Amino acid sequence: MATRTDAFGFAALDWVGLLGFMAISHVAGALGGMDTRLAVRSEWYKKLNKSPANPPNWVFGLMWALLFTLMAVAVFLVWQDNGIRFPQYYNVSIALWSVMVVINAIWMSVFFGMQWFTTALVILILQLMLSIAVTILFFLQQIVAGVLMIPLCVWLCFATYLNGYVVFSNREEACRSGRTRV
Repeated sequence: MATRTDAFGFAALDWVGLLGFMAISHVAGALGGMDTRLAVRSEWYKKLNKSPANPPNWVFGLMWALLFTLMAVAVFLVWQDNGIRFPQYYNVSIALWSVMVVINAIWMSVFFGMQWFTTALVILILQLMLSIAVTILFFLQQIVAGVLMIPLCVWLCFATYLNGYVVFSNREEACRSGRTRV
């Protein structure tokens, strides 16, 4: 029996899978983003010493929306292939992608919600290493999926620099004010 496909060649179940991964990715981003939206309007964030390379606040929302979409499409492509090329990496890559999405939401809450900048930097470095590992695993299974993960890795390198700048350029102020969260 032939599988019914739509005009784009996707089976009906494929659309459900894609929408499911989109929902997981964007819901995790929205949960982490709740602290972010409040923080970027706050006085403490405005007074924070930030890198001269720090883009305007609206760029972050736009970039993360794009990155969450790319991450969802990438994992969907791997899921759709069902481990055909390297079945031994299939479950690991899906599981690591899931952990990566959760860690990303945690970073936003730690940085913007708790204002624990050093802890956030450690989490971000872990996130970057995990994203690189997921990208490599995705490349092994589905080349397009690996390519779609590259912008995330590049953005996380930039985010690590920005977070590191906040940690090291705000230490003196934290000590003077008695704040120990940097």
